[in-house]
Amino acid sequence: MWLHHDLGWWGFWVGLLALVVAIIGIPLAIIAPIIAPRLENWWAERSVASTKKRIASLVEKLAEYERIYPELSLTEDYVLRGIRGIGIMLMICVQLLSIITLFIALLDVRYIPRNKDSLIIAIGLLITGTLGAVAGHIMDTQIFKRIETYRIRRSRPYRDSLKDSIKQLQARLEGDNA
Repeated sequence: MWLHHDLGWWGFWVGLLALVVAIIGIPLAIIAPIIAPRLENWWAERSVASTKKRIASLVEKLAEYERIYPELSLTEDYVLRGIRGIGIMLMICVQLLSIITLFIALLDVRYIPRNKDSLIIAIGLLITGTLGAVAGHIMDTQIFKRIETYRIRRSRPYRDSLKDSIKQLQARLEGDNA
């Protein structure tokens, strides 16, 4: 009998797994935008055809960005970065407050004597905490990611990184043909 019927045992292992996922997931979320283009270029180098296809897609993306999206000045770029940074800090504060609210609600339910008022307060805190977490997530996905997408498509550094990737892939392609 290797599966326990005790909820405490399951709670411990599920919580430990969630902690490990959070510890691994946060750094991966930070470095993923940096590593992803390099991995895509590395993967494209596995054959001449895939390298040509990757170069064509990068050239097409760069041409689309230069044709459709006007370039931002450095000041505009930094202003948008600042707005997104302030927004992320606001989102983190909202989510941190929601976690604190949920923690207080759980303490209230567990340690305060049970009466009608404390139960209503605990349920209100649980609802408030959950809504705060959802609001923080909506702020991130609906507002701040759109600002970042708007900025990246018009950003000179991003266009320069596309040009650098194209040059590196073309150099590797010429090196393979030589």
